[in-house]
Amino acid sequence: MPIIRRYVDPTIPGQLSRESLQVNQNGQLEFMLSFLPGVPSKVFLSLNGILQLYSTDYTVVASILTWNNTPQLETTDSLEVWYFG
Repeated sequence: MPIIRRYVDPTIPGQLSRESLQVNQNGQLEFMLSFLPGVPSKVFLSLNGILQLYSTDYTVVASILTWNNTPQLETTDSLEVWYFG
C-alpha cells in the first residue's frame, strides 16, 4: 500500500504551521515566527514539552513572539509553536 503524505502550505489562510524556535542566547525574549498568524491569541507554545499560557507566559504581535515569564529562557530550552496562518 502506498504511503500518503499531506504537505501543508502555511501561506494559505487556515493552514496549521509548526515551528521549533531556537534560543540563541540565555535570557532571549523575542522570536520571529516564519509566518504571520491568523489570530495571535491562537498561537500555542510549549516550553520543554509543557504548554504555556497566552498573555501570561508569552504574547504575539504581528509575527513576533515575546516571552513574558520567568524563568528566563536558556539555550538548552526546547520551544515548539503551533498556529494557523
